Amino acid sequence: MQTSKITDIQKQKKHTHLYSIFVDDVFYCSLSDLQLSLLGLNIGKQLSRDELEQIKSDSEIDKTYNRALFYLQYGPRTEYQMSSYLTQKGYDEQYISIIIQKLKDSNLINDYNYAQSFVTDKRTIGLKSDTYIKGHLLKKGVDKSIIESVLSKLDANNQLDTIKALMVKRYKQSEKYRDKQKMTQYLLRQGFRYFDISNAFDELDLVFGSDKKMYNNPY
Repeated sequence: MQTSKITDIQKQKKHTHLYSIFVDDVFYCSLSDLQLSLLGLNIGKQLSRDELEQIKSDSEIDKTYNRALFYLQYGPRTEYQMSSYLTQKGYDEQYISIIIQKLKDSNLINDYNYAQSFVTDKRTIGLKSDTYIKGHLLKKGVDKSIIESVLSKLDANNQLDTIKALMVKRYKQSEKYRDKQKMTQYLLRQGFRYFDISNAFDELDLVFGSDKKMYNNPY
């Protein structure tokens, strides 16, 4: 059986936890110090083609995983976002699939949890409509069934509360939103339903039109 020899192992200057592996005097791949130790590699070791291919595969998986963890440092991601990011960075599709599954198994990626967090944040803090929320989650690659499941488990009154909170906010911010028609048009553009908007008007003690009294609703 034909074999090749590890002719050099060099610690990288820029990435001090990585080592460059040279096979038959040619750079072959890079390995972490942990991988190097686990594989028991040393200068002069003879390796078969299958062994070399497995080493390179392990190297690519490790690099892809580390890049994925780097991306997650800046916030939670959906499966689609992670896959797109790694693809754009030039990682091989077969290794991306392995890493995505690894991240899912360790719950570092969970589209259902992502959707729950996104919905809660956009409803309560961002004051966004469910239409807006659905659209943005779809763009992030979350399955429609997950979105519907998350929204269906939330209190139906939450959407009405969101409209009321947004009404009060805009009412305070600008005179133009003390015109009922303009307020309605604004809310419709945000993706809220006319039925819910009408109910919100009924529940809030806001004064619109020529009457300039301030509202006294404690909401």
